[in-house]
Amino acid sequence: LDLSAVADFESLLALCSANHRGDVRRRLRRLAERGEVELWVPGGGDGPAATADFRSGFLPAYHAVWDGRPEGDLLRQPGLEDFVARLVGDGLPGGWAHYSALRVDGRAVAWHLGLLDGPRDQTDLYWWFPTYDPAWESFSPGKVLLARLLERGIAQGLRRVHFLTGGQPYKLAWKPA
Repeated sequence: LDLSAVADFESLLALCSANHRGDVRRRLRRLAERGEVELWVPGGGDGPAATADFRSGFLPAYHAVWDGRPEGDLLRQPGLEDFVARLVGDGLPGGWAHYSALRVDGRAVAWHLGLLDGPRDQTDLYWWFPTYDPAWESFSPGKVLLARLLERGIAQGLRRVHFLTGGQPYKLAWKPA
């Protein structure tokens, strides 16, 4: 998804279908009715806090979502959970990992772990591991998290978001190339 040609989040939404625009706005509004919606994106010095959040929030939510699915839970593979936690702890200070959490009144309801590439003024984000708290599923917290990340990314000069493999509808709704 090329963000370099859009001036702001509303310009990005204008490129999407009216149905998607309306749904994103509706989901943002519904979550805001439940409390203050905040996107937490820890910086390089926040590696320990992000690692702790990964272990106490992200992992239980990820397991809750994926344990019962036929595809299985990727992070249940031996050693992978610890490897990914080290990526958070080492990657944030190194500037090549991205971690974020969408919070409602201070409670995390969705998370993303991704990778960053490129110089600060031309950075690409690789959308890698998103998850959400299943108790909040009816609010589509993952959709709101992605919308807030895109909004923040545009404001900070993020060049592109690579959605990697899988043509899931939630990715295609943003009209990536």
